[in-house]
Amino acid sequence: MIGKDGRSQMGTLVERASRFVMLLHLPGGRSPDVAREALNAMMQGLPRQLADQ
Repeated sequence: MIGKDGRSQMGTLVERASRFVMLLHLPGGRSPDVAREALNAMMQGLPRQLADQ
């Protein structure tokens, strides 16, 4: 998702079976490297049973 004038961006992660949704703030841009780092940081905060699936 890209904000007005392309000045902000966020990523969305949706687990389809449970419909669990997570939003990733991407303050450093929307490059693959930035998105990967945000995803890794988000995964660190998940309960183990969700992260292992």
